[in-house]
Amino acid sequence: MSSDSLRGSRLGTQSQEKTTGISYSPRQNVKYVCPKGHTSEMIFSAEAEIPHTWQCKQCPETATTDAVEAPAQIVGHVTKTHLDQLLERRSRDELEEILAEALADLKKRRAAAAKAS
Repeated sequence: MSSDSLRGSRLGTQSQEKTTGISYSPRQNVKYVCPKGHTSEMIFSAEAEIPHTWQCKQCPETATTDAVEAPAQIVGHVTKTHLDQLLERRSRDELEEILAEALADLKKRRAAAAKAS
């Protein structure tokens, strides 16, 4: 085989596939605007979930769009106290009874320790 068998073909720069008869998936353009006024237009699939925010292409700011609603504000994790966690599992009457038993046991142990010393 001669070394010039591929002459005239630009390998890697041009596709050998035909583009006729190809139907592309439906797409939508979404416009994002950052606080500094820069606009960016992104192309998404018609079935894709559109994000409300996007990184601006020209600055480090976060751009937003009016095409979708802003997500609801997520309330941060509320720290529960030990008492709140106990009240989820037991009633106040049960907790009072357990406390009384624990105090009685503690008094009994202290009295025994005082007699031993």
